[in-house]
Amino acid sequence: MTDRYFYIVDLKLVGKIIEETSYLYKNKVWIKDKESVLKDRLSGYCFITKTYHNKYMTNKIDELTFDQAQHLMNLV
Repeated sequence: MTDRYFYIVDLKLVGKIIEETSYLYKNKVWIKDKESVLKDRLSGYCFITKTYHNKYMTNKIDELTFDQAQHLMNLV
C-alpha cells in the first residue's frame, strides 16, 4: 500500500496516511495524529455540528503527490 499525502489548508499542515495511521508534519518531524485532524477533514466531520460529509470541512484538505508534499515540507 502506498502512502497518501495531504495538505490541510486551514492549519497549513502536511499530513500523511500510512496504512490506517495518520500523521502530521510539525516542527520538521512526523507526529501521530492523535486528534484525528486529518481523517476528520477527509470524512468531512464537523466538530461543531457533530456531522459528517460537511463540504466546508472537505474543502479544507487537498491530496498531494509525494513530490508536492516534500516541497511544502521544505518550506515549513
